[in-house]
Parts: sequence; C-alpha cells; structure tokens
Amino acid sequence: MSRDRLALPFALGAAAALAAGCQVYDFEPVTPGAVAQSARSVPLAYNSPKPNMMLLVDKSGSMGDRLPSGLTKIQTAQQVMGTFLTDDATVARVGITKFPADTGCTPAGAGQVLSPVPPGSDGDADSVLQAAAQAANTQLQALTPGGATPTAGSLRFFHDNPGAVADASSAHRDAFVLLLTDGLPNCSASVTSSTCTCTDTQSDGCTPVTSCALNSCLDTDVVSTISALQADRGIKTIVIGFGSDIVCGIAPATLESMAEAGGFVRKCPNTSQSCGTGNDCVLATGLCSKQYFQATDGPALAASLAEIGTTLTQETCKYTLVDIPSNPALISVVVNGTPYLTGPNTWVYDASTNQIVFQGTLCDQIKGNTPDNPVHLDIRFLQGL
Repeated sequence: MSRDRLALPFALGAAAALAAGCQVYDFEPVTPGAVAQSARSVPLAYNSPKPNMMLLVDKSGSMGDRLPSGLTKIQTAQQVMGTFLTDDATVARVGITKFPADTGCTPAGAGQVLSPVPPGSDGDADSVLQAAAQAANTQLQALTPGGATPTAGSLRFFHDNPGAVADASSAHRDAFVLLLTDGLPNCSASVTSSTCTCTDTQSDGCTPVTSCALNSCLDTDVVSTISALQADRGIKTIVIGFGSDIVCGIAPATLESMAEAGGFVRKCPNTSQSCGTGNDCVLATGLCSKQYFQATDGPALAASLAEIGTTLTQETCKYTLVDIPSNPALISVVVNGTPYLTGPNTWVYDASTNQIVFQGTLCDQIKGNTPDNPVHLDIRFLQGL
C-alpha cells in the first residue's frame, strides 16, 4: 500500500466500538464519502551557512543595445541588479565576474573577478554580506559593453578554479554562479564551418544568418561545461536570459538546456500554479516548464532576481506543504516522533502561503538543529476524495 495515500477504513472500526458499549447515541445522517490520508516525512531545514553566489555578468557588445525604455541593457542591468544588491544584501555572499575579458573572445579569468566572494573565515554576519554586496555593486556600475560571448570558457574558469565560488572550509555552504547574459554562447574553438549554427540573426532578431565568422557560431560545449561544474565542483548555475533577443529562434531551447544542466530547480507555486506568463507548471513534476529566467526588460529582471532571492533565503521555522489540505483542522504535525497540537508555542497553519509556521519553543527547538543532527518533520492530513 502506498505510503503517501492510505485509505482509512475508520467507519467500520467506529461502528464496532460503539456496538460494544451500553450508551445510546443519536447520529446525524451523513453522505458516504471516501477519505484518504496524505503523509510526508522530511528533514527540516537547518541553520545552514549563507550560500556563495558569483554574479557572472555578460558585458558583450550587444549589452549596449537599447531596450524600449530607452536605457541600454547594461544600464538596465546596473539599475535593477544594483537595487537587488542594495536591498537584498543578506541573501547570499556575493562576488562579481565580468566576461569577456576584452573586446574579443577571451573568456573570464582571474583578472575578471572584479569583486571576490568573501572567504569562509569571514563568516555570515550581515556586515560581511553587506560589504560584499556593496563591493560587487561598485564594480557592476563601472561595466561598459564590448566583445563577444565566451560563456562556456568563462564558466570553465570556475570549474578549474572552484575556490573562486565554493567554500572549501564548509561542506554545507551552497555555491552558485548566477549567469546574466543577453545572447547565445559563442567563441567556440571546436566549431567548424560545417557544424556552425550562427548566433548572429537577421533583422527580425530571431532567424540566424546563413553564414558567419566562426567566433559567432553557437558554442555547444556550454551545457557539458555547466554539467561538469555541478557534478565535479558542486557549483550550480542559475541562468537569466536578458533582453528581447532571448525569446525566439534557438535562444529559448539553448538557455533551457543550460538551466537544466545548472541544477537550480524552479518549482511551481503550491505544486500546480503557473510560474508566470508563458511559463506553465508541469503538473506531472511540479516544476516550471522553463527552468531559466526569461527577463525581457527591467521589471522582468527584477522579478527574476526576487524569485532567486526568495529561493535562496532560508526560513527555518516555515515549511511549505506540497498539497493543500481540504480541512486545516485535520492537519497532524509530528516533530522527531512527538505530536504537537497547534498553538502559540508550537505551530499554526497559514492558508495564504500554504505553510506550517512554527512558533515559540518549538521554533527555538528547530532553530537549534544542525546538519549532523537534523530535526525530522512528519505532516499528515485527511483529504476528501
């Protein structure tokens, strides 16, 4: 019998128990129905270290193109990402790297790490995170467009130099590269004229031109590079496609492959709600159909960064339910084998967010757990079928 969906034949048991007693009870007639119990056992989030996040910002020549707002892409990115770094400075321990290294095809290297991620020994105090965000923002505001888009080579630098992103002193600190790019990866050394797919487009901005220079051919090695970065170094890649050029032609499929290889998972709200305009929820998996972030303008970029920040921000005393209970009064919460009734020192159900919110002494107990001694949560509730 499935653990996640257990039929409850309680009606017969209740009738047998009543028949054995002497009391007489009046029963209200009810409509027969099927009832099931949903059950999930999960380890609760612990107070893990703040994640490291290296911003890898595309400053290629096309970032100088103007958006409908009148601002260039680079100006818009500086404005929106600057606000993110200022207002959400404590989301992660950030650094910033630009690419390309010059006005050609040279990928990012040590010299393009404009502001490093703080060393693990600096800790996670708000002052450390704020100083890192301020330093990254200062470098961001100084970027000027120029060059091609050597994305794979720039990501390969982090694979070969993982200490630029990952914290070797803490196995529990997550590490991310946040890639902001307005174009398709090119500058591949392995592409030939017979295998070239041009990243340059015709006037519609979507259709590739029939022939182009080899350094403008699509770099198909980028997906394997991103996969290796996660598999070998434990560094995940978050992909934001920025501008109108990333919504048509071969761009969506390319960016989606990159994002899926990156391992940063975008889940549907409440497992079934849409992930936004043009990004439906795949009900079979509970994941957004687009795993990359498609930001065509400043507001969309701001929304993408906000979602990323929310995903990275850990709320130790909150747990989002996978399913929506039909009757919150029938929720059962068990922590480390001990059942707890709802109350000011235990937990409440927040219907607006579909979350169990732990409070008081129970929240304090959860906050005290560690990666080596995690708290386990069992959630059960009855559902009408």
